[in-house]
Amino acid sequence: MAAETKTKYPYPFPIVPRTALWFGIAIVMILAGLGKMAYNKSTTGSALAWGIDFTGGAAYVYTFDPELPGDNAPDTIAQVREAAGAAVDLSGAAIQVFPQGNQVQIRTSTGSEAKDTTTASQQAATEGAAIESALAAKFGNVEMVQHELVGPVIGEMLRKQAILALILGTLLIMIYVYIRYNIAGLGGGWLFGLSAAITVIHDAIILTLVYAFTGHDVDTTYIASLLTVIGFSMQDTVVIYDRIRENLRKLDPLQRRQKVHLEAVVEASVWQTMGRSIITTLTTIAPLLLLALMGGVGIRNFAFAMMVGMLAGAYSSIFLAAPLLLKMQEAAGRRAAARDDAPRIERPVRAARSTPAGAGLVRGSRSTTPAGGGAFPVVTSEKPTDAPRPKPAAPAADADEEAGSADQPAARRKPASRKGGRSKRRY
Repeated sequence: MAAETKTKYPYPFPIVPRTALWFGIAIVMILAGLGKMAYNKSTTGSALAWGIDFTGGAAYVYTFDPELPGDNAPDTIAQVREAAGAAVDLSGAAIQVFPQGNQVQIRTSTGSEAKDTTTASQQAATEGAAIESALAAKFGNVEMVQHELVGPVIGEMLRKQAILALILGTLLIMIYVYIRYNIAGLGGGWLFGLSAAITVIHDAIILTLVYAFTGHDVDTTYIASLLTVIGFSMQDTVVIYDRIRENLRKLDPLQRRQKVHLEAVVEASVWQTMGRSIITTLTTIAPLLLLALMGGVGIRNFAFAMMVGMLAGAYSSIFLAAPLLLKMQEAAGRRAAARDDAPRIERPVRAARSTPAGAGLVRGSRSTTPAGGGAFPVVTSEKPTDAPRPKPAAPAADADEEAGSADQPAARRKPASRKGGRSKRRY
């Protein structure tokens, strides 16, 4: 007996069979980020480092020439806080170091409580000049290269607009995917839209949690990068969904509802688009890395958020979107099967009016009642007719011919002769 040959798996590693692993990695990252946010809330009073775009206040960026003071970032922050604190109150200020450009950002709440923009601008200008003078007196050549001021009213308005933009963007994505992927046999489109929306929310959560770990400011740059990341992530997801739709059209409607065929189609579709997804992500991250290393303070924050979001979007598009679609399809199939197996309550049939015994059928009627009445009408499709007419007897000669032809095979019978232009057969 010949030894059985084991079929080699056609791909480097399975994706759909390891759905629990990919979901577990995403859940662990989210839980770790939530833990960090809780820690930040307990220690600093805020889960995220909200920028002045949302809280209101002033932000200053200073350049040190030829180099930053201190041996590392914490040492630099301590020396800058000590030097600038001699001129202004920096008890609630946030200081961030950018070693690539020898720059330091100081964010304060100055101007957030002012009643008008003019007063807030004057307070911020006075504070920025005082900090610059104090740093120059201790570290030498220090120059203020950037100055921002946002009032509290504008910050609240920007926060509401940012939340509204995220909600509308997610809803529009769901509607687009629903219309584009309305495929019979796989959720009818709504499963595609819901799974795409969940992966987009995953990308937004991961980017926010990374900001909680790194302490970057959550400002309008973060919102812009988040919306851009959602677009890139949805583009990758749509490419995979397109391939799934093309491969599903090769199956008949019955196979589209069978788990083994759906898993094979999804696995093949993900691997067929794997190269495209990886190349797109790497070619986008390469210039972003240069911007993060060589750009200014504002562009660095944007580039950092974009890199994190691109990596999260690539992971969700490849390892979460298609497997999640399959899991949701299986759940929908189980619910549909449960509805089909559920006992159904039939409506009681109304009792029909009884008729006298011996009453005949009314011509043209489709339902009758048995003699003596009854609760369930009898439905018949036969059309009532009168008594059948007797068939006229055939002539003797014709009867002999028919008797003789009865002994012959049916295929060799001769057609009946015509006498008087009339056929002997009655139709």
